Amino acid sequence: MATRKVDLPFVTYGSKTKQSYEEMKKASEYLPGGVTANIKHFAPYPIVMKKGNGAWLEDVDGNQYIDYLMGYGSLTLGHGHDDIKDAIVNQITNDGTVLFGTPHPLETKFAQKIREHYPSMERMRYTNSGTEATLLAIRLACAFTGKKKIAKFEGHYHGGYNELLYSINPSMAEAGEEEEPNSVPESLGLDQFADGKPLMLPFNNLKATEKTNKKNMHQN
Repeated sequence: MATRKVDLPFVTYGSKTKQSYEEMKKASEYLPGGVTANIKHFAPYPIVMKKGNGAWLEDVDGNQYIDYLMGYGSLTLGHGHDDIKDAIVNQITNDGTVLFGTPHPLETKFAQKIREHYPSMERMRYTNSGTEATLLAIRLACAFTGKKKIAKFEGHYHGGYNELLYSINPSMAEAGEEEEPNSVPESLGLDQFADGKPLMLPFNNLKATEKTNKKNMHQN
C-alpha cells in the first residue's frame, strides 16, 4: 500500500528518532507519559536530548538542533558557558554546597544586582519554577485587590495548578468562538474547580479582549 502524503512527515520523524522512541518506551514504564512534566510531551513522542553546547542541543540519535527554548529562559547564556561552570565550581569550593536551607548573603547580593537593572522591582521573592512564580503572583494580586476572578489568554501555559490549567491546547470542537473562547479544562480532575475557572481571552486580538474584559469587569 502506498504511503499517504500526510504520513510522510511522521515516517521521516520516526526514521531519524529511533533511539528517542526506544527511550520514551522505557521511560513510560516509570513516568506518566514518559515525561516529568506534561508540557514536555508531544505526538507521536518527544525527542530525547543527550547533551547541549552553546546554542545547540544533540539528541540520543545524534541529530542536532538550535535551542530556541533555552530552559524556558533560564539559560540565557546557553549550555555549558565557561563563566557559569566556573561560578558553580567556585561556589561549591568556597561554601561547600549550592543549596542552603537558611538565608545567605548571596541572596541579598543577587537581589541588589537585579534591582540595578530593574529599578521598579523594589522587593522580590525567588521561586523554584515558573509555576510557583505565577501561583504566588496570582495569590498576591487577589490579596491586594480583594478579587478572585482570573483572566488568561487561550493557548498560554502558566503552570500545572488548578486555577489556570484551562485552554492550553483545546480541541477545535471545544474551543468555542474565536473572539470568545471557552475555558476548557486541560485534564480530568478539574471539575470541582469549574466555578472558579478563568475567563478566557482571545490571543492577539486586542478589541475582542477589551470587549470581554468590559463585559466581565464587575465580576469579583
